[in-house]
Amino acid sequence: MESSDATIDLGKLEGVAAYVSNTPFACTRITPLSGGNTNFVYRLHLCTPFEGRNTLVLKHAKSYVQSNVDFSIDVERQDYEVEALRRVKAWLPSDAVVTVPAVHAYDATVRAIIMDDAGAEGLPTLKQLFIEHPPTGAIAASIGAALGEFLGRLHAWGRSADGETVINYFAQNTKGKAISAFVTYGRLADTLAGVSALPVLDGPPLGIPEDTLRVIRELAARRTEDIRTSRETFLMGDYWPGNMLVRLGADAEGTVRLERIHIVDWEVAKTGPPGLDVGQLSAEICTAGRFHPESRGATEQMLTAFLRRYFARSLADRIGGEQGGRGSTVEATARVALEPFGAHLVAWTPRVGWGDVQKTREAVLEGVDCLVESSLPGEPGQWTAEGLIGRFLRKG
Repeated sequence: MESSDATIDLGKLEGVAAYVSNTPFACTRITPLSGGNTNFVYRLHLCTPFEGRNTLVLKHAKSYVQSNVDFSIDVERQDYEVEALRRVKAWLPSDAVVTVPAVHAYDATVRAIIMDDAGAEGLPTLKQLFIEHPPTGAIAASIGAALGEFLGRLHAWGRSADGETVINYFAQNTKGKAISAFVTYGRLADTLAGVSALPVLDGPPLGIPEDTLRVIRELAARRTEDIRTSRETFLMGDYWPGNMLVRLGADAEGTVRLERIHIVDWEVAKTGPPGLDVGQLSAEICTAGRFHPESRGATEQMLTAFLRRYFARSLADRIGGEQGGRGSTVEATARVALEPFGAHLVAWTPRVGWGDVQKTREAVLEGVDCLVESSLPGEPGQWTAEGLIGRFLRKG
């Protein structure tokens, strides 16, 4: 599918309508979708069902961020997203609980993806579920276990001989790697030193000792270089609850159960150490519990199940030989995971508007502690699933 009219602007509804008008994706209505600041995303209400689907999603990328025309960003990010979606979809079994949307068309000329509408039934993101309708402990644990199983298998696939072509391709996502490094590690020192002028951190200085700032600057520089060069395994790259659409259902007795989770937004899929994906999701789960006490029980159950299943899968794959001997040990992955956990608390908590100022400051300081701890030898048993669970749930 390619556009023959270079004047069509997919940043506008009328442009989208014209673009799909003479295709199988012609629609009666177009609904702009929210939830992100980077791309232009629309729900297409189709005139005629496409392969049994009444709606699809069109995602369009421009050379600037949708919410800020002055913020330039590379459009080649969509090439990597499409490739990730197609490869992961082909790798997954058709009945996988955790899956990705199918790509039905990609027009690289105008940077437009037409894919499955993972949220067609008004499905919430996992973040929305935490905040608006906290699940029971059993459902939360099933979600965490499913996410751990998926991520563990994804990382094992990237380490395996079969994943070598995946590594070769996504190691080239240099722009995605640079963005990932900057938005977290590139902002640590300025956030802590007060240079970023974040309103939620106004007031008394955080009082971070200069020796600690030096440790964090050195850590950030090392990890930035690691993100740029590592080929250890295939990372989703943005594994957080806002990119997870959750479908719950009920059996004949009315018992609620998990049916499906769709993982979306693969633009920064890349190669790197697996602990980065693990630490990011862990930080987000804990932050939800910290700022929304009503979800605390669910988030603790989810985090515990996620880490236990992820590390059990990692160990099983290493023993079973699926990794071909490459990659971090469980201990090394756990050590790395504590670092992005702390970096996320520092760089993201004061920027996304979680709310309470005092809790935000406490989260940032907790992140500093985690960053420093990640550079220390640690105690026996600390760098395990159980050690991380205890550490992540220690405060907040």
